[in-house]
Amino acid sequence: MYTPYIITRIDSPDAQVFDVNIPDRVRIVRDCGNFRFYFFPPDHPKMLADLENRLHIHGENLWFEEGFMLRYPDPYQPDVSAKLDHFDLPSIALDGAYSRITVRDGVLKIDGSATYLQMMCSYTENGQFFYSNNQPALEDILALAGHKLTLNERFLASHLAQMPLAFFIFAGTQRNEIAFHDSVDTITYDGALHSEIHHKLTDPAIEALSRADRLDMLHARVQHTIDQYCIWTGTENFTHHLTAGRDSRMSLALFKETQKDRLLLLLTGGYPHTTDKVVANYVAKEYGITQALPKKSYSTNGFDYQAVQNTVHPYRYQVAMFRRQDYKTDFDPEVAMANGYLGNLMTYTGAKKKQMLPQEKGTLTPEAYADIDAIYDRHIEELSAAYGPENAFRMFNLKFNTTNKVSSVIGRLRKYFFCVFESDLLFLAYMLETPEDMHNNSIHYELIRRSDAALLNTIPFEPGKSFPEQGITSEISESKGIKRIAEHRKFIQLNYDLICAHIRDHAHHLPQFRATYMDEITDVQRDNIPVVIVKNMFALLGALELKGYPLKGFAQVAGQNNTAEDVYTMDFFQQMYFDGALHTSGLPGMVYTRKGVYRSFAKIPEGERLLVSIVSIPVEKPQKVTITQQDDGHTIHFEVERDSRYRVVHNSYSPETKRRPNFTALSS
Repeated sequence: MYTPYIITRIDSPDAQVFDVNIPDRVRIVRDCGNFRFYFFPPDHPKMLADLENRLHIHGENLWFEEGFMLRYPDPYQPDVSAKLDHFDLPSIALDGAYSRITVRDGVLKIDGSATYLQMMCSYTENGQFFYSNNQPALEDILALAGHKLTLNERFLASHLAQMPLAFFIFAGTQRNEIAFHDSVDTITYDGALHSEIHHKLTDPAIEALSRADRLDMLHARVQHTIDQYCIWTGTENFTHHLTAGRDSRMSLALFKETQKDRLLLLLTGGYPHTTDKVVANYVAKEYGITQALPKKSYSTNGFDYQAVQNTVHPYRYQVAMFRRQDYKTDFDPEVAMANGYLGNLMTYTGAKKKQMLPQEKGTLTPEAYADIDAIYDRHIEELSAAYGPENAFRMFNLKFNTTNKVSSVIGRLRKYFFCVFESDLLFLAYMLETPEDMHNNSIHYELIRRSDAALLNTIPFEPGKSFPEQGITSEISESKGIKRIAEHRKFIQLNYDLICAHIRDHAHHLPQFRATYMDEITDVQRDNIPVVIVKNMFALLGALELKGYPLKGFAQVAGQNNTAEDVYTMDFFQQMYFDGALHTSGLPGMVYTRKGVYRSFAKIPEGERLLVSIVSIPVEKPQKVTITQQDDGHTIHFEVERDSRYRVVHNSYSPETKRRPNFTALSS
């Protein structure tokens, strides 16, 4: 559970109890030494009792556990006063995801597990001291005290740079006066605020183990954490978020190994014909777990300006793309959810070029780009000093991934929210892998194999997410013919002239914006706007929203109801591989199976028929392909002699002349 808090000094000029409230939350004030703590637990007897368990004050000393902290193989102890020794252990010796707060000898200290997804911040202007894990609450208390906050232009510049994983907070928070902090940091306050990065993810005893022993220990400790977390929540059922990728598959395998009776629902977003939904449908039927029904309209507030502007939720959390994203704060202690957030971060093996887009692809002026580039370099240098150059970029991902952090904070406000990847031990285990094994998600494979090998070899993954080096997994591709255009692209297409005019009219409010950018994209084909331009235009719109210049008079995207579900149902696509076949729809191969199905949605000239050929890859080692069924010329069932990648080539021909033109590769 996530409990928002604010910490200040009692002798601070603004230390009086402000009327700061979060809807559906209780404000509890506790003093210890020269520090005053504001806690905002849910307004529920069970949650209030839980807060008292996790907070222990003795004289001028304080211990507070935010999150879930336990030591293997002991049962979870909810009473902090019975585990004060846990606050002095290195985080790698403990399991769970947590933050530890202590006051001892007049010094405030905040640290915890490096992988705990949270967003902390501080204000130290004008002799004041405020520290919080909830920026909106901190902004409220500063506003009541009359402190003026200004917009951080560097934050907007990082937003406009379109970093692939939304690392907006690496250039600071939205406000110049509010500093950002993370679980990777250790924070102390002794009259001045200190932020230190040291290597939390190291343990000589663990590093000395053989790989097999280390993985066995990891498996046991992760299972113990899951088991104790489920017992502590007291909830009868868990909802598990599932996609067709590796991260959620690993989490599901670990949960299902010991908690199958608790898994009530599989929650998967997307249209019924997408790979995520197809795989979730198969898993639900195979294991008897209910799957959430698909939404009739699958478009979120994420790209709906009207919905963002008219949100009526009781509280808010700042999000870079728009002025603010609201969220509810009514915690339901009967609801629990597991997910696979963060897995892609700990397996990252790239470098700077994968995290910072080249200048010519962005919207920044050279000066603005150089400024945020220098900020980025300083962070990498600091992380390199603590974790080594080989791990600096991965730790940058962990510290600054805005998307995962915001999602986790919002999720924890409303329910019990468990992420198996918030594990320092798991992160350490990956750091000890070879770069090749890390890139191949080797530990994902090992943990799934140990928990439920059937999830490896009977249920396909999405493209590029299987384990081909193991030779027993397969992939399924989305259908090219029925792939929907994203709602945000539709929005840009429908309002292109209005959006361009709006950006031009207000470009002077964005000093870091490269003014010639709009001239460069004037001739873009509106029926096929490149993804990078869609992202850049939304980045510009979002930056203007943050500055108080919202887009007005736009037309909303029509026809958002998912009409395709009546024809292309989950069962239709599942049947394509239910009997051992895979539906690939002519997209690039990467299918490791002896049986396959290819369906073409190509339009062929009247009077002609489709001609299809299946070619194995690599072509230097051709193998025989047998077409076992060809119903309508568009659906081809085939078998090959051995597991292999393949490609599909097709063309049309006239039955009258029997003329067969040269094959043209559809994909390779």
